[in-house]
Amino acid sequence: MVLCEVCRYVTDDFVVLYSIMGMCSVFLVIVLMAAPTFYYLYMKATYETWRWKTIKTYPPAEIVAMEIIQSTVGALVTVVMPVAAIWLSQRGLAMGYCGLGRYGWWYDVWQLVLIVVVSDWWQWFYHYVGHCFASTWKKHAYHHKFYNVSPFAVTADGAVDSFFHGVPLLLFPVVMHTNLDIMFFTYVILFVAYGTYLHSGHGTVFLFFGGARRCLAGEMISARGL
Repeated sequence: MVLCEVCRYVTDDFVVLYSIMGMCSVFLVIVLMAAPTFYYLYMKATYETWRWKTIKTYPPAEIVAMEIIQSTVGALVTVVMPVAAIWLSQRGLAMGYCGLGRYGWWYDVWQLVLIVVVSDWWQWFYHYVGHCFASTWKKHAYHHKFYNVSPFAVTADGAVDSFFHGVPLLLFPVVMHTNLDIMFFTYVILFVAYGTYLHSGHGTVFLFFGGARRCLAGEMISARGL
């Protein structure tokens, strides 16, 4: 699998591994996910796409540029955790591994379900804490200043938020035998691909309220004077 090849044949140096995965993370978030979505929904916008926009105006270019910069920073902070998971696993200090079926196919399925459920709860929990307490709101509010979001806002978080985004990526292999490819692929789908949709500034027939919640959050931020 990809991660095992990187670990085995490329490097086991933390800084080099971080550099490689950091570049891959930024490329994934900005180039592969956000940029095509932005191109289709914003640069090639039509009435049919605009009618699903949750805020009926488009953000100015300087705000989009800020989103790109902050999402790049956010991705580089978050990726510290999976790098640490790989590095520790290489040294036998964590239980991350690659290759399907090592502990039986049932274990692969079981850990996939567990990773999805626990990770989704974790994202909800720290996001809830970020909104409900004044001290944590000061850190989390940075993300919500992009109230009229574009897809480039998907990881446009402050350093603290970005850090907590990635915590499960280290905790899973520390506490249990974890297939790193399954874990990372799950995060790419759930929190990068789906996150890009949630931050696209658009809704759909069946997921409209995802965009509507972001619109409401933006109005709440404006009311607080941020």
